[in-house]
Amino acid sequence: MGEMLTQTLSPRSAATWVALACSLVLAPAGCGTSGGTTTDGGSDATVADAGPDTGTEDMGHDAGVDLGTLPDLGAGCEGVVCDVPFFRCVAGTCTEYARCFTSATCPSGSTCTGLHCVPDDVDVDGDTYPAATDCNEADPGVNPGATEVCGLLDDNCSGTVDEGDPEVLCAADAAGDVCMASVCCPYGLYNFDGDPGNACECSAAPALNTGATCGAAISVGSVSDAGAGQTVTVLDNALPAGREVWYRFTATDSPDTTCDNFHVRVRFVQNPGNRYRFNLYRGCGTVLCDGNTGYVDSNFAVDANGAGRVGQCPCTNNSSTQNSCGSDTQDFMVRVTWADTSAPSCDPFELEITNGVF
Repeated sequence: MGEMLTQTLSPRSAATWVALACSLVLAPAGCGTSGGTTTDGGSDATVADAGPDTGTEDMGHDAGVDLGTLPDLGAGCEGVVCDVPFFRCVAGTCTEYARCFTSATCPSGSTCTGLHCVPDDVDVDGDTYPAATDCNEADPGVNPGATEVCGLLDDNCSGTVDEGDPEVLCAADAAGDVCMASVCCPYGLYNFDGDPGNACECSAAPALNTGATCGAAISVGSVSDAGAGQTVTVLDNALPAGREVWYRFTATDSPDTTCDNFHVRVRFVQNPGNRYRFNLYRGCGTVLCDGNTGYVDSNFAVDANGAGRVGQCPCTNNSSTQNSCGSDTQDFMVRVTWADTSAPSCDPFELEITNGVF
């Protein structure tokens, strides 16, 4: 069996302990001048210089300073990067700007942007526009120098959304040509209910650039007063606001022997939201038949009999009280416009044209 060696260290004097400590460091002040060697009662041993001081590393700030007194972005923030929007370094710690809904709740010199109180001269999103002039510091694409595009954002901080030419607003959008209620729709389609879930749900009828002028009016044929008369209807929506659509018809006056039934009437029998109006012309762009604009019902006839009969009756030689019942056949033009009196809708109007119908 081996023997266990037990050693008891004998007490040392204070001088002995100092000498031992001095032997373990690199010539500190007050440790003598033994030239880097020490004697341990046996052989000599040389202690090499271990290099630079390996003491406690400076971790970025003096631990003896009250951290609460350090200024924003000042001491303790060297090398600290706050990569979360609306956070900045305070005394070495990333701290969020105060939240807000309006600038009235922010300190003086700050602006409420991105729901945070941001100092007026701070550019959070890095778009070169500070909070004082940038309406949205949460989005670098929104600033006073940005180009307005079709969408729900006020891209250029003008205070309005989607101002400008509807086609220009969608110039960079591959899916659509015209901005309608903040959605780019293909030419001739419209987003009237503002719902992005069924965007561009309306189609202009007739197609855009169809019937745009009196000379290019859409023909609805002839409307005769023969027999009990004749009725023609037009079902369109004339979208969008500001657009005008022209229709043309020939009111035919049939030969008469006793009474002339010629009596032209144009009216809306369906006018959703009361938003449409029309003008009635004889010929092309020359004379308003009713002398007014913005009608929903209009009549044209030579009514000269006081006995309740409409039209020229009886037929006889023309005099101060009777009519000759000559032919009044002529072309009429109808211009339909959107009066913009109510919210837009895809619902069509129905325009009724009659002749000789009482």
